[in-house]
Amino acid sequence: MMIYVRLILLLCFLLHHFHDIICNNETDRDTLLFFKSQVSDPENALSGWSADSNHCTWYRVTCSKVRKRVQSLTLPGLGLSGKLPRQISNLTYLDSLDLSGNNFHGQIPQEFGHLHYLLKLDLSINNLTGKLPPSLGNLFSLENLNLASNGFVDEIPSELGNLLDLSSLRLSKNYFSGEFPTSIFNISSLVYLDLERNNLSGKLPQNFGHTLSNLNFLSLATNRFEGVIPNSISNASSLQHIDLANNKFHGPIPLFNNLISLTYLALGNNFLSSSTSLTFQFFDSLRNSTQLNMLIINDNHLAGEIPSSFANLTSDLKLFHVSNNWLTGNIPQGIRKFQNLLSLSFANNFFTGELPSEIGALQKLQTLATHSNRLSGEIPDIFGNLTNLYSLEMGNNQFSGRIHTSIGQCKWLFSLDLRMNSLGGTIPKEIFQLSYLTTLYLTGNSLHGWLPHEVGTMTRLETMDISGNQLSGNIPKETEGCSSLKLLLMARNKFNGSIPTNLGNLASLETLDLSSNNLTGPIPESLEKLQYIQTLNLSFNHLEGEVPMKGVFMNLTKFDLRGNNQLCSLNMEIVQKLGIFLCVVGKKKRKILLPIIFAVVGATALFIAILFVFWTMMTRKRKERRGKPVCPLPLSEDCLKIYHYGDIRIATNNFAAENLIGKGGLWLCV
Repeated sequence: MMIYVRLILLLCFLLHHFHDIICNNETDRDTLLFFKSQVSDPENALSGWSADSNHCTWYRVTCSKVRKRVQSLTLPGLGLSGKLPRQISNLTYLDSLDLSGNNFHGQIPQEFGHLHYLLKLDLSINNLTGKLPPSLGNLFSLENLNLASNGFVDEIPSELGNLLDLSSLRLSKNYFSGEFPTSIFNISSLVYLDLERNNLSGKLPQNFGHTLSNLNFLSLATNRFEGVIPNSISNASSLQHIDLANNKFHGPIPLFNNLISLTYLALGNNFLSSSTSLTFQFFDSLRNSTQLNMLIINDNHLAGEIPSSFANLTSDLKLFHVSNNWLTGNIPQGIRKFQNLLSLSFANNFFTGELPSEIGALQKLQTLATHSNRLSGEIPDIFGNLTNLYSLEMGNNQFSGRIHTSIGQCKWLFSLDLRMNSLGGTIPKEIFQLSYLTTLYLTGNSLHGWLPHEVGTMTRLETMDISGNQLSGNIPKETEGCSSLKLLLMARNKFNGSIPTNLGNLASLETLDLSSNNLTGPIPESLEKLQYIQTLNLSFNHLEGEVPMKGVFMNLTKFDLRGNNQLCSLNMEIVQKLGIFLCVVGKKKRKILLPIIFAVVGATALFIAILFVFWTMMTRKRKERRGKPVCPLPLSEDCLKIYHYGDIRIATNNFAAENLIGKGGLWLCV
């Protein structure tokens, strides 16, 4: 009897699950076909999804072996676009959904919270927006949630703290704001927590390192977290990556004694503080972090000296940045140990003394920044070994001596900054053999001599600032070869001669400053061709002649010509606003105007002569009309008739006024 009961129960079980298989298989297939109809598929990745084939064989679809239910839908990086259909929630046996690296937009449907078997949800690198639905807190089985690189906004739902099996939470590069839910800090299973590049705020709980003791990766960078970094962080002994940079953390810099697996530590751009003793303790606490290769503590309020125990850090160190702090003393010895260093920065502190020559042993070094300190003495001749350097910044110090020619061996160098020191000698021509150089700052030194003609080979150079030195000679016409130049600053030197006309061929030039030199001659009209020029300063030289009228010279706010007493212009506005003279006649225009002036004067004289002759003839004719003969000269006796005085007196009635015919003349032969 018992055997029959068991057979009946087994049959019922099979019939029940057979129905379940038929029903849900069709639901899954219909759901996938609906999904296909709702998205744009530019690569035709879903072209094989058709109603007349088994959906478990479709591209990137995985089904369970027994029930043939869809378990995994993995479609990353296919260029799919459209809104996420809420019908995906019908795939109730789904344990992995990966739609990352596509162009989906809109919000996450709240129905996704029905996917109770989901272990992995990856919607990263899309264009999704809006708020996160609190229903995601119902995915109790979820282990991996990746929503990074989207456009999500507003607060992160506190319901995510219900995901007690969560091991990886990635919400970076969104627009989340508000206080980060403290409930998430209680998910002890978290191994990977990435919240960087949002607008989140809040404080780390004091027991942070105890509740998240399994944490391996922590990035809260570029948010608005504040408060003190708890010392309990050292209890999360599995931590390999810590990035708390670009926040508002304050208080003493924490110690990391137990983090033996630490490889990356970034605390830069906060308000962390230290004294000499605490700085010593901090470096000592990293002694056991033998895998550390990135140490970034720049832009804080760290003070005091760097201890000699700095040399006890692991030799695996590749990047060491302590710039923009209040550190003092000498740059520590023992740097030669770090043969794997790629980037080294002590910039913007108060370091004194000389630059250690052992830096020259770091043959892998790519960037070296010691600018804006109080370092002095000669720069050691270390560049022959630093052949992998691509950025060298040593400006704003008190270095003296010469620039070593060995710098020409740094063939990959694209940025060289030695400005505002006390360097002397000439500019080595080897600098202009650095074919990748894009920025060159040598301003504010005591360099003398000529600018090497090799400057013309610098086709990638975009900025050259050699102002504020004692350079002399002509500006090399080869400068035209610097076809990428945007900023050319040569002010406050002793350059003489004329401005090369081919500077007008530097088509990319935006700023040209040749002020306070001894330049002579006219301003080349070729400078009118500089269509991108924003600032042109030729003031305080000995330039002469007429100021060009076109191009940059049409905008009075863009150029400065003061202190050139022999310049003139035909433009009265330029004359008034720049304080230069009005050109009487330009040299070139004089050759044209003089013949015109002579022609006008000659024509005027001829016209006056013709008028005089015409007037004379008309006068004669009027006299003839009056019938009054004109006596020939000399006068003859026949022409003269003698009248007595008495006769005249009687005839004029004793010279009465009514008989007066004129005054002041003598009439003959009347």
